[in-house]
Amino acid sequence: QEYDPWKSSDRICRQLIYHLTPHSKWHRHGMPRRKSQVCLKTSLQKKVSQDSMDLSGIPLTMRDVHRMAYYLQNNGDHLTSVDLSFTELNDDMVRLLLPFLWALPKLTHLSLNGNRLTRATMKELTDTMKDMNKFPCLAWVDLGNNVDVSSMPQPLLVGLRKRLSQQTTLPTIYEALDCDSEIASGHEGSQPEDEAAGSTPPRAFSQQGCER
Repeated sequence: QEYDPWKSSDRICRQLIYHLTPHSKWHRHGMPRRKSQVCLKTSLQKKVSQDSMDLSGIPLTMRDVHRMAYYLQNNGDHLTSVDLSFTELNDDMVRLLLPFLWALPKLTHLSLNGNRLTRATMKELTDTMKDMNKFPCLAWVDLGNNVDVSSMPQPLLVGLRKRLSQQTTLPTIYEALDCDSEIASGHEGSQPEDEAAGSTPPRAFSQQGCER
């Protein structure tokens, strides 16, 4: 059998990433299913005081995902961060959760790393990001350490950049170049003009209704 150094190095890198990722202690020592259910119930019953929901390390079932979807629908208006890393999520679970996640009006960070997701989820998430009404404020997604997700597709990165640009007032490279050229032409011309570059305020998005 022919030795492929690239495949070997890729496998080693994946193993290193897995072992260096800060796994939950529950996964390291094996948390009983009953205890995981108690932790999930406790986490979902807490008031969202830190504007974040952290379920990392809790193994989830499809029933848990349904419960979490109901929670997001009723308590997710102020969430800015959702951490579902190392929760044993698969493609079907994420497919069920997506409509409830993309309806969160303030969500900026989404962690899905360390699960059982494939390129199918990556494609679905990429297609979702093409609609600017979905995930209106999302700026960061972690999909590392999954089954066969090795890189982020360009359309997904473009979607994140578009959303991030609407949340900031900093000029883009092209806007900065335009301003420089206008200043230069103003000095050379006989009648200088002052053009006020009005920055467009962040677009307001209405939260879409979640369908259960």
